[in-house]
Amino acid sequence: MAMTRDKVRSSREVTHSHAVDLCQVAAQLRVLSDNTEQSTQTQPGPPTPPLPTQQEQDLEDLQAEIEAYPALVKAGGRPPYPFHLLNEIFHHPEQYLEDPQYHDIILFWRGRVLHEEEKTPLCACHLLRWNRFRRLQRIIRQRSIQSEWTLISAADWDTGERSLSATARERGHGGSPNTLKESRSGL
Repeated sequence: MAMTRDKVRSSREVTHSHAVDLCQVAAQLRVLSDNTEQSTQTQPGPPTPPLPTQQEQDLEDLQAEIEAYPALVKAGGRPPYPFHLLNEIFHHPEQYLEDPQYHDIILFWRGRVLHEEEKTPLCACHLLRWNRFRRLQRIIRQRSIQSEWTLISAADWDTGERSLSATARERGHGGSPNTLKESRSGL
């Protein structure tokens, strides 16, 4: 009962408010706004790293080419040229266009556009394509897939199993090995 009386009393008490000078509030807001703008201007975000120069980019691409050559051989791929020509073909591919042994491969990887300032790591590009081909080959050998679209989409996945599991889940199957056969039949 005492609590009820306290609630009634507190509800009867009038809160007194004071008049507010709007000009003063506006001035304070301007000061706060100016301080905020100044603090954001004096505290720049993290600096954007400068873009690499063409020479730095070429060195990175050459390093990628040097690393890709043995990786391509180890993966069972055939490099487009002998290792001793790597540096020359990387820096001056146009000089090898007259050689019938290298003409087609250079044009293929360079996209038929030869800009002297643009370098193309042929082995690195070849390695990426080779790995994709091998993935697709594994999928074909492990399953009897009739749909070309399934093959193309499966080649984009890290493994065909992941692709087929995703397809099985989309069709309401659990993605387990038993239901993958059901899913495959619909692919």
